[in-house]
Amino acid sequence: MPPPTCGEFHPNCIDEFDAFETCVASAPCATDDQCTGDFESCNCKIDCSGKHLEADCHFDDDGKSTCTCSFDGQVVGTCTSAVRKCGNLTGCCAAVFAESH
Repeated sequence: MPPPTCGEFHPNCIDEFDAFETCVASAPCATDDQCTGDFESCNCKIDCSGKHLEADCHFDDDGKSTCTCSFDGQVVGTCTSAVRKCGNLTGCCAAVFAESH
């Protein structure tokens, strides 16, 4: 099975993702993450209750992610993840957003 692409997650994690969205997401989101990118970088944007969240991630050769997390256009933190993942509700920025707002 090929690795997930930007903004996707492994099919075996669908139930866990649904539970996460129900439990952790602090604001109802009008849409899913809108992601663009490739195997070097990814940018995901989403609007939740009138707030704009954005994860801008870059991937190293080992598949790790380094992301800049923005809330309403202001950088609120950075994070790293051991996996190549970009997303506001599923990537490492989810924890940054939960802590900052």
